[in-house]
Amino acid sequence: VLGVVLNKLWVSLDCRINGIKQSTLISIDIHSGVKIDILQNLPIDAHQVELIEDKQTIVSMHGIISSHQKAISPFVEINALTGAIIKNTYSQSLYDANYKIGRWQYLDNKIYFDAAFDTINSTHIGILDYTTLELIWVTEVKDRQAGLRDLQVSSNKIYALDSGGTLHIFEKETNA
Repeated sequence: VLGVVLNKLWVSLDCRINGIKQSTLISIDIHSGVKIDILQNLPIDAHQVELIEDKQTIVSMHGIISSHQKAISPFVEINALTGAIIKNTYSQSLYDANYKIGRWQYLDNKIYFDAAFDTINSTHIGILDYTTLELIWVTEVKDRQAGLRDLQVSSNKIYALDSGGTLHIFEKETNA
């Protein structure tokens, strides 16, 4: 369950259509229980989709993992009020740098993420501009144990937990 926007309950789910796994977004009228929107055939990952309440949009972003070649990280934005597709694209700057999105969080018009580079495990964290999908900042998390498995953000810090249980904390620099 993603949340409720203007009497629509939005749900993301994985289903199999003709034996092929496909992620689907469905909105349901909270009063009648009737399906309003059924969105399929989009590059959505049911586990990497969020309702961005302050924008009243639903966003999915995930990396297509490839260990030694470039791959896109699809970005889909949907108007949560109407079900209309706003964007169905990818970040050119992520693609050019060969970063494949793992987990992500939205905060203050930015997308904070962990990403894989030449491995299947996430090794980097970074920030994208929400509107342009341009890379603002990225760094490799050094001294990590295997990949990153949990990402949290606050107004001035990024927290990344690695597979060995070490918490890496990055603090926003301020100009004096």
